[in-house]
Amino acid sequence: MSLGNLAVSLSSAGRRDEALAPVREVVTIGRRLAEDDPEQFLPDLALSLNNVAVSLREVGEGDEAMASIREAVAIRRRLASVGPFDPDLAMSLNNLASLLGDAGLVDDELSAAQESVAINRRLADAEPGAFLPNLARSLSNLSLARRDAGGRAGSCARRCGIGGRRAGNRSQGVRRGRFGESPSPAARLSISGRLGLGRILREPEILTRL
Repeated sequence: MSLGNLAVSLSSAGRRDEALAPVREVVTIGRRLAEDDPEQFLPDLALSLNNVAVSLREVGEGDEAMASIREAVAIRRRLASVGPFDPDLAMSLNNLASLLGDAGLVDDELSAAQESVAINRRLADAEPGAFLPNLARSLSNLSLARRDAGGRAGSCARRCGIGGRRAGNRSQGVRRGRFGESPSPAARLSISGRLGLGRILREPEILTRL
């Protein structure tokens, strides 16, 4: 069984802690491949980093998840500057917004959510059938980010004795919104299954290059 399929099977069985080891190994392999051939393998590395962030978040490893998703965003931002990777960048920004919200970094959360919406709105204007669902997810996260920002402002106002609308509290330990990888047209070129380097899973002989 490939590393990616093993991770998916373990996660589906509720054994999320065990699923982390193969997911992390896929990222390690991806780094080595991307160092040798960045044009070919950087998109797959970004995909794996995005997905390992999802898995880490599921088991409460917020700091490591944050580092992974920030790296995925940085790579996808570079890729989007030279190729058709805007959908992937928007998805990772959406995920970053969720993790920033988990950490209480509401200003950064709002900024990431707004950027994700802006990208998806532009894509949906051009191809509504393909990208309206992504825009809807980004708008949902933006709404939650604004609620978080409003809740912080309301808390400050109450401490200062200033009247105003009371914002709803966010549930502790449970994060809203949709967090994960949504195969976009660009991502479909490299993804095979939920986790891992798509090309490695399809062509395991690549490992003989390492």
